[in-house]
Amino acid sequence: MKIPPNMTEAEVIEVVNNVVGRLCHKFKYGYHEPDDIKQMGWVFAIQGLEKYDNSRPLINFLYTHVKNRLFNFKRDNFERPNKPCVSCPKSAYCKQSDSCTIYENEMDCHWYKGWKDRNEVKRNLMNFIDVDSTKKDHEKRMMLADTASDDVILDEVITIIDSNLNDTELRKNWLKMKAGVSIPCNLKTRVLDKINNILEEYSIDV
Repeated sequence: MKIPPNMTEAEVIEVVNNVVGRLCHKFKYGYHEPDDIKQMGWVFAIQGLEKYDNSRPLINFLYTHVKNRLFNFKRDNFERPNKPCVSCPKSAYCKQSDSCTIYENEMDCHWYKGWKDRNEVKRNLMNFIDVDSTKKDHEKRMMLADTASDDVILDEVITIIDSNLNDTELRKNWLKMKAGVSIPCNLKTRVLDKINNILEEYSIDV
């Protein structure tokens, strides 16, 4: 981590914690909780420190840098907030009324429909599956606890995994697995290998 002149490492860490703490709740989405956004914010902040030139206060620079990076991260992985209407090829968008002058139903416009459909797909991928109403083959193979004591043990194991799985990429894929989202086998294997290592450290045989 690059430390700006006239600042200590502790001061930089305090600034970064301040910035990511203020932004993490604004950019949480899908299965990404504020703590996950904090981790991503830290990554962006450390990268941003390489570009800091002391021309303005560090907290102002990092706030803008991390905010923009988190905005792009959420846009690319969840939804694109800006409708295509503003740059409508037919110049049919009326800014004053935020409406279309050609189509009564926006979904009749294939540019708008395409944007809406892509966002919907991303949202669906990032939201939890309702396991009570969704029955899929892979869910039928899930191990279910048979007793109340088994439930408690399972909860404790999951808590241990959540507390120790700190790698950003592995944690992201772990959260997908918990939510029932399918991920490639090679990524799943990496997550499971790490989980096995964690459980071995705690002498847990699952």
